[in-house]
Amino acid sequence: MDTPGTTGGQTPRPGHAQQHKFKSKRRKDGPESSGGTSTVSASPGMTLATPAMTLQPRGFTVMQFMEARSLELNSLLHSVQQNARTRHSLQSLPRHMRRRAVSHNPKRLPRRLREAGRREMLRSLQPGQKLEKPRRPRKWYRQRAANRQAEYGRRQGNIAWLETHVWHAKRFKMVDRWGCRIPEHPCDKSVRAAYRAMCRHCLIQDISYYGCIELTGLLDDILSLMGHFTDPDTGVGFGSVNCHEGTVEGATTLYRRDAYPHGALGPVTFMFRPRKDPTTLSEHQLWLWTHPACHLDILQELQSSSSDVSVTSVGHELARFRLIGPLAAATLETALDISPLENGTVQPGEVLARTVVDPRLNMPGKRTKVTPPAELGYFRADSTQHTGDLRADSMLGTGKSSTEPSLWDANVRRNLLQRARSGRDSGWDVGQDIEGSGEESRCVAGNDGPVAQDTTHVARDDGHAAEDEDHVAEDEDHVAGDVEHVARKDSGVVPILLVHQQGCTAGPSGFGEGWDVIAPAGWAMAFWLGFIYRGARAGGLREMRKLYLESNRPFFPDDYPDTAAHRSYSLAQAAQLREQHSRYPPGKRPNFARLGTAAPFHCPWDDLVRGWEQLSGTSSPGQSQRAQHSGTSSSGQSHEAQLSGTTPSGQPQGGTVCVARGSRIRQQLSKLYSSREGHDAGQLLSQLGAVLTHLVVVRVQMVSRGTPVARAMICAPTMDDVAGGVASDPVEPPHREERGNDGCDIVGHCSRVTIGYVTEGANSLSEGRGVGMGLCVVQALLAALQAQQDRRPPVVLVRNPNSAQYRFAHVTVV
Repeated sequence: MDTPGTTGGQTPRPGHAQQHKFKSKRRKDGPESSGGTSTVSASPGMTLATPAMTLQPRGFTVMQFMEARSLELNSLLHSVQQNARTRHSLQSLPRHMRRRAVSHNPKRLPRRLREAGRREMLRSLQPGQKLEKPRRPRKWYRQRAANRQAEYGRRQGNIAWLETHVWHAKRFKMVDRWGCRIPEHPCDKSVRAAYRAMCRHCLIQDISYYGCIELTGLLDDILSLMGHFTDPDTGVGFGSVNCHEGTVEGATTLYRRDAYPHGALGPVTFMFRPRKDPTTLSEHQLWLWTHPACHLDILQELQSSSSDVSVTSVGHELARFRLIGPLAAATLETALDISPLENGTVQPGEVLARTVVDPRLNMPGKRTKVTPPAELGYFRADSTQHTGDLRADSMLGTGKSSTEPSLWDANVRRNLLQRARSGRDSGWDVGQDIEGSGEESRCVAGNDGPVAQDTTHVARDDGHAAEDEDHVAEDEDHVAGDVEHVARKDSGVVPILLVHQQGCTAGPSGFGEGWDVIAPAGWAMAFWLGFIYRGARAGGLREMRKLYLESNRPFFPDDYPDTAAHRSYSLAQAAQLREQHSRYPPGKRPNFARLGTAAPFHCPWDDLVRGWEQLSGTSSPGQSQRAQHSGTSSSGQSHEAQLSGTTPSGQPQGGTVCVARGSRIRQQLSKLYSSREGHDAGQLLSQLGAVLTHLVVVRVQMVSRGTPVARAMICAPTMDDVAGGVASDPVEPPHREERGNDGCDIVGHCSRVTIGYVTEGANSLSEGRGVGMGLCVVQALLAALQAQQDRRPPVVLVRNPNSAQYRFAHVTVV
């Protein structure tokens, strides 16, 4: 097929296409165009021909081209590297990668620019300025005092702190009681956890707020002086052989001089300093441990009555802990590394003197729980294999050598306190006979700071006390458990006293049994952390009340209404409860007048005793006495004063109440209520005629339902109540609200006669029912017993102040 512009069978010439395009352009520009070819006019005689046009490609040399371009590339790189203006390395980053903090921390730059940024920061530093500024301390560190001990002393004011206050303040509810700031209860768990510790493990309490009075003089003078303030029938007397030999701690109740059974001061425990020959005429020492509520009263009474006996207060020189539970002995043995305590020969109240090493040397890395005695395998062979002959009795606490430092010595206590505060050794040479005693001594108390300052050491940082405790344990890790090394360091020994606590005898077997540890002042925190790290659980006042309630023991000052301490405590508590009651509107608070509660905020012991004195011989306890007692009471006091526990002058009531604490009377009353045989009323009155108007401590146990609370009324049931059985609990009918009545009868105010009050009540975890401690009038108990001759054991009625429901309960004389 022929292509346009070619003749058939001919091949187009080169350049034919270019010529065709050129001609087409000329046709567009020129006026005449005809045909498919262009004609060129020629002069005559010339030959017409079409010339061939050829376009040659332009060639170049590669090396020459690269040499020409290299100069341009070098100029471009030089311009990029040499900026016309000064720029920071941060400015070379994209905007989304720039950080403000990189100006003072080059580590926030990418790794490729980090070194350049560091050089730029070094060039910008001033003379003497460092590259990295120190981190600003936290706020608590900036605001802390330069002298923390002085700051704590200033913050205390008139309220004294325990050495373990900082530890407790972060974990406990703290309250101000008796001039001290005392832990009330822990913030993490309820009382059930503390009860489990009492029954299965170990519960520890800091009772260093108890006072200690030291009496120094001849034994006969001391016994003659104390004979004026107590009666042998109220407890273990001071003249007991075991007591004045210093082997047993006794307990009794002190009264004002020659005022027994009136004028009670409070309960005390006492111990004599042991002596090799008690019959010698040299001076003896007696320690009286008193509750802070009655400490000043007892101290002033003794100082004003003693002439040949020196009486001083040494409570601030000692610290005392109480460990309760089946693992209390094992906790002491493990924390203090002493010989076994539960060897079957420990008698109740036994006092043991021991010299132990610093408990921090034996502290584990983390909190652990000791092994029960049944699994412990006394005596542990692995703890004595590496000691050899270096295990001296004076070091591990099994000896009683006279050369040992004694806690009874005031100079020793003073040196121990100085060591605790300054961290310097006070100069004992207890281990001089032990190998290596000539080496340079290391003060254990000051190894990680003074022990007195270790109380604040625990409060460091941001509330994580476990970090500080771990820090102490890590610091001593190189010597923890190394008895051989510790034995050569005589500066680490501390004398202590261990006092056995008998616990409950009437309730669960062994409940409340444990040991007390008496240590020198300044070392409380060291011992406390040692016991805590061995699994002991800390408790406060609430746990102590629970312990006394479960073990059937009266608690001071709640169960001592004949003391000034109880009257002051009752007055303050009544004011607090009344203020709390007034905060609620009438529709949201109980109507005590309608319920028939005469004293909802306190226990009116004086009015109760006075009412039974007037009621004696006029009626039986099963009859209502509301009609016989109306208007004002015999004392003429106003109703508001009776409810608040004060006289019209504002002073606490008192002076007429007396509590029967004689063992003979209590045993006789307890036998009467526990016996299932009837007794002659005339014989009972003749035997107990001297104490009919006295109060006696009782324990109430609910028969079925109900839980007594504090200030609940203990009433005598009527004949109809007893005949109906304990299955149907009676109910108090509604009372009429009488305004303007200035007085009310405490005994016959309700349909059932009031015979006593409950001071503390709760649900017993050991018995599974409601129980309570209280006091009743002896005459009222005998009357209730006489009215129930056909029923054994006799019952009483208990009604809470905010309820009209009576509940049947059994009563036991404590």
